[in-house]
Amino acid sequence: MDLRKISIEEIKKKPFFPKRISREINSEVLKIDPLKIIGSIKVSLILKGLKGRDDIINLSGKIKVTATLECTRCLKYFNYPLNIMVSNNFVEEGEIAEGCVELKRDNLTNLYFRGEYLDLLENIREEILLNIPDYPMCQEDCLGLCSICGMDLNDKACHCKDKKEGPFRMLKKLINQEEN
Repeated sequence: MDLRKISIEEIKKKPFFPKRISREINSEVLKIDPLKIIGSIKVSLILKGLKGRDDIINLSGKIKVTATLECTRCLKYFNYPLNIMVSNNFVEEGEIAEGCVELKRDNLTNLYFRGEYLDLLENIREEILLNIPDYPMCQEDCLGLCSICGMDLNDKACHCKDKKEGPFRMLKKLINQEEN
């Protein structure tokens, strides 16, 4: 089954029989640049039509993947496992009215489709990107790099802080000059 061409009509015909998709996807297929994926992407998804609503298809399930990220504090690369729970509604895209349109909460949370097929690869790509942390850290208590010498403080302590003058050293010099 091609994850780029999931037949909408097939799902709508059998709303009480969900379509189960369990598969390992090669990371090369998604091409999530500049993110480096380790191994394959494991998906276990369920697609089903909603009872009484033939314009909505529900997608739920899990995505498991491991990405290599760069720590924002020490700049080392580390493996970051993602276990993503997915729950989305695909809604058939209607005609957009001209002029002012009032947005409802569902308009912001639904995903829209047009045509005869759903492209689940695009949805999987988006879910992975949305679950990458904004400031990834290799460990919760990462000490980062010394702002003076650049040494990784997780590996070895430096003595730059002992030598460092405070952030107000220039102000102190100005005050001393005025006093003299």
